[in-house]
Amino acid sequence: MFVIPQDPVSRHILLSIVVLVGSLVIRWIIVEFINRQSHSSWEVKRKRRVSTNSLLTLFVTISFLVIWSDELQTLALSFVAFAVAFVFAAKELIMCLSGGLLRTNAAFKIGDRIEVMGVRGDVIDKTLLATKVLEIGPGQTTHQYTGRSVVIPNSLFLNHSVINESFLGNYVLHPFTVPLRVDEDWRKAEKILLRVAHQEVACFYEEAQAYLDRVQRKANLDTPSIHPRVHVRLVDYKMVHLIVRVTIPAYEKGKIEQAILKRFMDEFKRLPKQAYITEENEDDD
Repeated sequence: MFVIPQDPVSRHILLSIVVLVGSLVIRWIIVEFINRQSHSSWEVKRKRRVSTNSLLTLFVTISFLVIWSDELQTLALSFVAFAVAFVFAAKELIMCLSGGLLRTNAAFKIGDRIEVMGVRGDVIDKTLLATKVLEIGPGQTTHQYTGRSVVIPNSLFLNHSVINESFLGNYVLHPFTVPLRVDEDWRKAEKILLRVAHQEVACFYEEAQAYLDRVQRKANLDTPSIHPRVHVRLVDYKMVHLIVRVTIPAYEKGKIEQAILKRFMDEFKRLPKQAYITEENEDDD
């Protein structure tokens, strides 16, 4: 007589051996029966043997799952608990790696000027966990290096927008603002800005147009005009902004902007002052 062990693991091992041995014996019997069928072709016999092997393999797999269901459930719970603990402990590491993959795919490359969460600068190094930029500032409207490097964790790229100022590559459409009072001659200021901007950037027109044409063919983009533009924006009843846009090399944005602004101020301040009625004069009347 066989003694059935009381220990669950030993009992499950015994049942597994019985199922495995029984399946092998059944397979041997069925294969022998198939081979003795003289009226069947070898092709038919081979197909029947393959079907028998598949059915018995499925039977053994299901039997093992049923026999070891309790242990598998415990193992699955342990694995889930371990996975949750690992994800919780390594959350920042996983987010940094994921952000690094996102950055590698499309966001930016070495040398691009980017801005994320108020940090703006030129990318000088990239790793799987972080990106190092050479800071530009102070503020968002200047283009001078501060002399500081900023290390940005790649996890920030998953939850925050990344502004790439160098998307068009060597040449960029650079805007800057000239504020004026509404009582000043903004029409003459607009003409001076257009003339000065044209003179400062005219030497780049041919190369910039050729470069933007290549970008248009490669990325199927409708590239804008490379010539300077000035847009007028009324801020309130006291101030008007002249928004200047020029197409210039990315690495000369600050230099050319300063040249345009200095020439504009030199010419604009020589204009005769307009007489205008102040609010106080209106009140006196």
